[in-house]
Amino acid sequence: MKVILYVFEVYKDTITIRLSLGNARWFFTGIYASPVYTSRLELWHHINDLRRDITEPWLLMGDFNEIIRPSEQKGGNFSHTRAVPLLNVMNNCNLVDVNSTGGKCYANSTLIITLCSYVAVYPEKIMAISLLDSKQPGLSTLSTLILYIWPGGRKQGISSVASNSPTLNEEACRSLTKQITKEEVTQALNQMHPFKAPGPDGFQCIFFTQYWHIIGDDVVRLISTAFETGGFPPSLSETLIALIPKTDCPNNLKEFQPISLCNTVYKLITKIMVNRLRPFLTQIIGPYQGNFLPGRGTTDNDIILQEAIHTMRKSKRKKGDMVFKIDLEKAYDNVSWEFLHLCLIKNGFPPMSIKLIMFCVISSSLSIMWNGRRLPSFTPTRGLRQGGPLSPYLFVLWLKVNINKSKVFFSSTTRSGKISSIVASIGINRTLSLEKYLGFPMMHGRLRRRYFEFFEEKISKRLAIWQHNLLNKAGRMTLIKSVLNFIPNYYMQIAWLPQTTCDVIDRTTRNFIWKGSSDIGIHLVGWDKITKSKKLGGVGIRKARDANTSLLGKLVWNIHQNSDALWVKVIQHKYLKEENLLNLTNNKTGSVTWNAIRKALSALKEGFHFRLGNGNSSFWYSNWSGNGVIANQVMFVDIHDLEMRVRDVYTDGNWQFNLLYTNLPQEIKEKLNSTAINLNPFVNDCYTWKASWSWLWHVPAPEKIKFFIWTMLHNSLPTRETARNALCLDNEMYSDYENGEMECSWGNCMILNVDGSSIGNPGISGYGGLIRNADGAWIHGFFGNLGVTNILHAELMAIYKGLLLA
Repeated sequence: MKVILYVFEVYKDTITIRLSLGNARWFFTGIYASPVYTSRLELWHHINDLRRDITEPWLLMGDFNEIIRPSEQKGGNFSHTRAVPLLNVMNNCNLVDVNSTGGKCYANSTLIITLCSYVAVYPEKIMAISLLDSKQPGLSTLSTLILYIWPGGRKQGISSVASNSPTLNEEACRSLTKQITKEEVTQALNQMHPFKAPGPDGFQCIFFTQYWHIIGDDVVRLISTAFETGGFPPSLSETLIALIPKTDCPNNLKEFQPISLCNTVYKLITKIMVNRLRPFLTQIIGPYQGNFLPGRGTTDNDIILQEAIHTMRKSKRKKGDMVFKIDLEKAYDNVSWEFLHLCLIKNGFPPMSIKLIMFCVISSSLSIMWNGRRLPSFTPTRGLRQGGPLSPYLFVLWLKVNINKSKVFFSSTTRSGKISSIVASIGINRTLSLEKYLGFPMMHGRLRRRYFEFFEEKISKRLAIWQHNLLNKAGRMTLIKSVLNFIPNYYMQIAWLPQTTCDVIDRTTRNFIWKGSSDIGIHLVGWDKITKSKKLGGVGIRKARDANTSLLGKLVWNIHQNSDALWVKVIQHKYLKEENLLNLTNNKTGSVTWNAIRKALSALKEGFHFRLGNGNSSFWYSNWSGNGVIANQVMFVDIHDLEMRVRDVYTDGNWQFNLLYTNLPQEIKEKLNSTAINLNPFVNDCYTWKASWSWLWHVPAPEKIKFFIWTMLHNSLPTRETARNALCLDNEMYSDYENGEMECSWGNCMILNVDGSSIGNPGISGYGGLIRNADGAWIHGFFGNLGVTNILHAELMAIYKGLLLA
């Protein structure tokens, strides 16, 4: 396997290199420290700063020109004072001496799980090999080693750093610095909640929305000036701090959550910056960050951890495995402004954007709201305001580990001696169970009701509060749909809840609707009727099991549509390999999440529809035709045909069955010949969801247009034919109707009659039609096949083909 390396940083006493081998990546720093003590102090400070930019395993090696223990000194007195600065750096950066021969070598012990953690935790087990040993051919001298790992010289190495560091590209920089428009400001304003708590100016977003026609131009001018100059009046940065208790009875300040209440114009400035930055965040944020990026969420990390714990419990590895549960402390409060400024420069932000972002951060003036009163204001020297639109995207650059709350979990095969040694070295306590991660319980084996009793208690507590209010049944249903149904949703996203838990949720909901605060009440309408959609006569409340299935359906859909997501890659590698989820033949059980996906799949499978694009899908093992997997309809598939794709068999608009070694039954050939195939080399094959009526009501059109389309799709437009069929008019009445307002003169015209149909919806579809003159005489006819599609597409295609002929 090829080793990829590039120079990460060049300092006056160090060279730092990043090496990649497959999926493994680590950093190496070569050091030749100055014999001058003050210069070494600068180097220790630089190493401390460098540690903040490195999260992967890290090895430091070279001549430190310092000793840290008396045993390393021969003659003279050991100076503990001179060793303290280096020891402090080792402590702050979590560096461990691994006692290599010839010199001193340090390895990072933070956030290391695999081999490097073994190096960090078991220094006595390392068999160090001197890199300058003459027995190693090609690496007999230090100069040979450097030439080996750094070809092309200093200039090429520095240029490689510039080209490989994660920075924003030119397109992103242009987007961040482009001219402000009124439409952009209006869009940002509409994205903000109109009734959120105001800042010191007292104006909510609703004020700006309602009076935008009066104040809009002035606000746009102010914001445009801010983006052009990198500043704005400091009064806009004034902020109120509201303290939200984390517990029922807080006893100290740590049990309060500070929320910043910012002025609306300030929030508009930062909101526009976020809107411009968000599409490019993947350029500077790695794949392991689960929040703040489109397409990623908290459940991503939940799923990955569930899979990791499941693998550890099933593992037979004698060396054992371990997982760290890292708790982050005071992320917003401890952000250094100087460090933040350096990070923005390193990530390639344009200078004017950096100036504006830093002005938003450092120009703040804070005042705490306490018992409804505003305390005297003060100016902070570090940290970010928790509540500003931009803050979440900045605080991820500074994450501090809370050692006291962090835990390490070991697999059952890990020897007790190793566990004791690791715990003693890293200072993180061992746990026998991770209990919860991001609020979700870490479960294994068969799910039982006791795992979910905690959110049953949440529902009961919420109902206990509501029961004291005088609510009618309509008010209770509103609370259920807006609050109660959302409590279990978070847990339903990645687990198949036990049926007993679902029954408890449904029973609690029913009783609250009909009984309220008392135990007396009659269930006037059956639960099955209540849980129907409003279109079918229900009130829109979902059964717990149906909600659970639909939320798990998002995972099923993302496995097909979001293959680049980290959690999808984990699922694919662990369970699916090269197999398609919808054609899954492997019934092996797995983690809690995987078992939930399999159970939900059986209810969702019929809703998926395959759409051909470039034809890169397997001819035999994909249900690309809508008629089932062809491999299941033949006796066997010849070994020479296993890799055949649809595009290999269908070329130049015709099926090339003679290319197959497998004998296809004549019935299958006839079905394929009657299926129209339109390959597009620029579009990938993909799954789509079967059409439903809900799309109609999301069309961006006036309601009367939507209603017109709805009546048309139901074949109920007020035409003569519809009126005659619906009202059963006789000839005389129909004649009067024809002479009414809907009567029109045909004159010299052509009449187009078309129709589209499908076997199923969607299914194998076709269209046809004819053109007649004003007398009804046939002029021309046409027909065609559309392959697998829905009835609406078939009807529209029939009209389109007819209009082309007309």
